[in-house]
Amino acid sequence: WFWGHPSPIAATNWLQSAHEDRRTLAVPLGAVSLLFILYIAVLEPGGWLHRYSAPYTVEAAQQKVLVDFGGQIALVGYDVDQSAAAVGDTLELTLYWQSQQEIDIRYQVFVHLLRADGSLVSGAQSDKLNPGDYPTSRWPIDQYVRDVHRLTIPADTPPGEYWLSTGLWVQNEGWRLPVVNTDGEQINDHYRLQMIRVE
Repeated sequence: WFWGHPSPIAATNWLQSAHEDRRTLAVPLGAVSLLFILYIAVLEPGGWLHRYSAPYTVEAAQQKVLVDFGGQIALVGYDVDQSAAAVGDTLELTLYWQSQQEIDIRYQVFVHLLRADGSLVSGAQSDKLNPGDYPTSRWPIDQYVRDVHRLTIPADTPPGEYWLSTGLWVQNEGWRLPVVNTDGEQINDHYRLQMIRVE
């Protein structure tokens, strides 16, 4: 260095070092960019990732509820795209679940169309091995799961009012996770979401 200015050799060395530093940084920055693109383009639209929210609330949900399934999982909201349908129509609904504790059981989820007396309309159901396509035994407790279902109204369904209901169960053992009240007492084995009028 001479009078506060770098010598030609020192300047050349500094430029080479800076160029190498940029190349070193390019690898991790490229990896971060690739992960971000993967999240936006693939994972997020597929609904494979959990969403953060205040405890047991989902700001995006059309209907906000707090339904306690056995002190293990809570239904914290849902969306239903319509309240009336014709035979052959397909209803789309989204359930929002959140674990209340660490779970070591893989629960299955069902959505049923019920008659007024509580009986199932044959063929009008949506079942999944994993709610939100993510095993309940791997759910964190600080995030919620978005669970999309499609249910078609059978062609022989008589006009009338029906209920959409949902619940959780263990398929290989045949028992349902109970819906409980604030005292922990069972009040049902499913939750009625919304009435649907079939026209």
